[in-house]
Amino acid sequence: MRALNKLFPDRPFTPDGHLVGSIGEVIAADTYDLTLEKCSNAGFDAKTQTLRTVEIKLTGGDSVSVSSDCNPPEFLIVFEVECEDWIHRDLQRRISSRAVEAKERQ
Repeated sequence: MRALNKLFPDRPFTPDGHLVGSIGEVIAADTYDLTLEKCSNAGFDAKTQTLRTVEIKLTGGDSVSVSSDCNPPEFLIVFEVECEDWIHRDLQRRISSRAVEAKERQ
């Protein structure tokens, strides 16, 4: 978790409800070139490069819920976890490539 906190300091990677959500958010941001909002932003998690709103969910189940307290986001991205190893393999690959990129910039 320390490695994730170093790469994404604005996201909490604590072993509570934030962990799964933060993992989904950083994967979506990296994959789709999104700009993440502050944690627990009302109504959406990120914006596209054209400033359209995006809600991001990561689930191991069959459904997700989106808050109805605000205007609905323009896009919804849902990642489904099919096995425990998937998260580990994907994050390890992303962390490794980010670490290499960070070293190259120094």
